[in-house]
Amino acid sequence: MKTTIANETVYFGTGSGQAGSEAPSIVFLHGAGFDHSVWVMPARYFARHGFQAVAPDLPGHGRSSGAPLETIESIADWLTQLIRVLCGGKATLVGHSMGSLVALDCASRHGDLVDAIVLPRRCRLVRRCLMPPATAIMQRSTWPIPGATAVQAAWAWRATRE
Repeated sequence: MKTTIANETVYFGTGSGQAGSEAPSIVFLHGAGFDHSVWVMPARYFARHGFQAVAPDLPGHGRSSGAPLETIESIADWLTQLIRVLCGGKATLVGHSMGSLVALDCASRHGDLVDAIVLPRRCRLVRRCLMPPATAIMQRSTWPIPGATAVQAAWAWRATRE
């Protein structure tokens, strides 16, 4: 689905649920270089269990337009607009990696918009990874980050297969 925030198109998944319903809202926030698709299964579960699930592509990620926002604070401020537009002004935030920092910042500065935050701990398999992701990404990085998504995907794939 799509909406507009700050004159930019924002793509978001709903877990096949009905966006705009009166159900409690839960917003899934992906990490840097990823998109809403990392939350497909959790969003689907919550959408089918009484929640309005919203998994946006953050600005400059996935199918959303605009440049990537440069700070956690600016993403959190952007998120407040999304909560007002799609969630009736209140939501539970679930964040992974950079998304967890966004959730924390949004809750600390805009607590009136946040019911709760959920910060899933990392998977046991990730701890066994041979190469920390930041090393490979930083060796190949300039902004914008060419190839970083491929490096992250390769790292994640190896970590889950060991």
